[in-house]
Amino acid sequence: MSEALYPNLPVLIVDDEKSWLHRLAITLKRSAGITHSLQCHDSREVPKILARQQVSLILLDLTMPHLSGDQLLPKIIEHYPEIPVIMLSGMNQIETAVKCVKLGAFDYLVKTVGTEALVTSIRSALSHIEMQKENHQLKDSVLHNELRQPKAFADIVTQNQGMLSIFRHIEAIAVSSEPVLITGESGVGKERIARAVQ
Repeated sequence: MSEALYPNLPVLIVDDEKSWLHRLAITLKRSAGITHSLQCHDSREVPKILARQQVSLILLDLTMPHLSGDQLLPKIIEHYPEIPVIMLSGMNQIETAVKCVKLGAFDYLVKTVGTEALVTSIRSALSHIEMQKENHQLKDSVLHNELRQPKAFADIVTQNQGMLSIFRHIEAIAVSSEPVLITGESGVGKERIARAVQ
């Protein structure tokens, strides 16, 4: 059986050092459970990759030949503002870090900072993406009064507007990987709701 990919959309790692790219991909797999990544060693290829492939997150090296990370960052933010970009640098430069964050980077880390800080930043960025998706789904469910996946609720018979509202909320949160607690008295249909969430 094949290994499940996490996250659903790949993490794009951009660095001109091929060996570092490979090591980072292995580190992310071992330390953060990230099994879905793309590696790019030529920064000029990033716009082409993003045009044909959705990604969840970009780890972008600051200093590269041809097109540096701080030159590429504004282009990414302009065309793909929903994708968090974590800047990685070999040097700890406060001014550069501030500049990158002002340009729209999600975070700025020094490569030598250690695995824990990198994993924390990545998890925070992926969490941020999930929260944005969930908020978008919730907003959509409030604006639209119909279910997008009515088959998920086929074995729950109701015309109660309160229950239909709960169904729309369930559709909105089902995109999240966060656990859902379902409570209620015995016989109210908790198992059916749990199946609908899946």
